[in-house]
Amino acid sequence: MSSILSLIGFIVALVWTWNVVYSKQNSESIEIHYGLQQKLGDLIKQQLMAKKPQTTDIIIQKLWTEKINDTKVRAVFSYKYKENLSEGESTDQVIQGEAFLFREPTEDPKTQKWIVQSVRSQSNQISFSEGSVITPGSTEETPAPTATEGTAKPAEPAKPEAPKTTK
Repeated sequence: MSSILSLIGFIVALVWTWNVVYSKQNSESIEIHYGLQQKLGDLIKQQLMAKKPQTTDIIIQKLWTEKINDTKVRAVFSYKYKENLSEGESTDQVIQGEAFLFREPTEDPKTQKWIVQSVRSQSNQISFSEGSVITPGSTEETPAPTATEGTAKPAEPAKPEAPKTTK
């Protein structure tokens, strides 16, 4: 008897979860989130290219949205790009952040209008493709020679001392 009740309970749960997953409202919600993610990814790329035209290799690493309520959505993103600097140097930068989008009412119920209300960058990581040369030693700066001083040779950086060992 208990196995029959278990089977009936399992079938009811299976039918209920099937209806939840494949309901019309849920599929519309998935389409809305997919559309928001696509548009937000395009917006990030457009804004980055407008502000930093020397960037290349823009990659959206992570972009997901979550519903906060019927009119508010939170989007979490992470993107990476290469910024070309002068003399062939470049940096790889990774930006992570979040944005809040609010749905504005429209006259057409089939059309939804979402407005990016706020964007907040949470972290910024920079990797240099070529390392910068840093020489330990004196912190005093020597001024560059001027035209009236002739062609004086600039001061050489101090050489690091050998490590001291103690016994």
